[in-house]
Amino acid sequence: MLKTTLTRSAEAAKLSLQKAGSLTDVLSALEGVAQQIDSGVLGLADGGSNRITEHGNNIHGSLSGLASVTRQLNARKIFRVVENLQEELLEAFGSTEAGKQYISTSMHELETFAETYSEYVAMQSGSRAWPLLLAARRLRLSLLNLGEFLDLTLSTSSGPAEATEHESKLTLTLSNVAELRDFAERLLSLSAIYDELCYVLGISNATNPLRVGSIEYGSLWTRLFGETRVIALMISLIESGIRFCHRNYTTEGKYASIPQRVESLEALLDFSNKLKESGVNVDEIQDGLRKNAFTLIDNLNRVVADQPVVEVNGRVHSVGIELEKKFLEGALQSKIAYTKPESATENQPPSDAGAA
Repeated sequence: MLKTTLTRSAEAAKLSLQKAGSLTDVLSALEGVAQQIDSGVLGLADGGSNRITEHGNNIHGSLSGLASVTRQLNARKIFRVVENLQEELLEAFGSTEAGKQYISTSMHELETFAETYSEYVAMQSGSRAWPLLLAARRLRLSLLNLGEFLDLTLSTSSGPAEATEHESKLTLTLSNVAELRDFAERLLSLSAIYDELCYVLGISNATNPLRVGSIEYGSLWTRLFGETRVIALMISLIESGIRFCHRNYTTEGKYASIPQRVESLEALLDFSNKLKESGVNVDEIQDGLRKNAFTLIDNLNRVVADQPVVEVNGRVHSVGIELEKKFLEGALQSKIAYTKPESATENQPPSDAGAA
């Protein structure tokens, strides 16, 4: 599981544990009774005829008296809290088999506790009290361990690098990156997009480089820092590209190509308006915008065009569960279609021949 996904899951699970505070109180109350029995067992182990009888009576009294503790607890509320916690933990970690492993023990102990509590409520006897106390103790321990794991995960999730005063953060998760060359090419394309936007905005990429905070493989997850205006525009363009690619997939694996005109590219990315929002005088650089747009589209394709699920700064963009399997099998492929200019200095728009 990638760090960004694990962190998001840990945050959700941590909140779920906090909301289940009433269950924690119940488990603490039952643990108090269990500790009384522990003391009695230790007394039996020490021996002595009189003491054995005394400690045996104490153990029996604790088991029989458990009803006085549970009587103060709302069983319906306990079951509801257990069920909600199970659902929320599964929602946080259950989307993958790897994620389920983090909560498997707690999920099992929650189910066991609910069953033994239900059996005890149905007939409050000493023989059913002991299994309940054991189940409560195991559940309490598993939730404590899970809480410690979540705290550790969240404490190490930020990584060593952070944005400076004039920087912003871009985090990107791509779910379908398997080969080393593919991994490297996508990172280079991200760098190319940043450099192109620096050029258009009149910002030096030498004094404002795109810095690496973290990179993980398995799929591809990266946390990058760069000049605030450039990163904001970069995020907007990446999300525009993702939305186009996902929007144009169909269940038949067909997509509509963008007409090979600069005007169409502008409509897709709203490039000029985004530049104006960033304070750029678009009229003065109009001739160069066509080359910039083509370069950006080329690199956007390299980064996101074949990705069924992309996460940008915590926002998840998905082509949809129904299409994802076909997507990964190669049945669905989409590119933002364009005709590359013959030269970087060419100012005439490409021919409309063959345009959609």
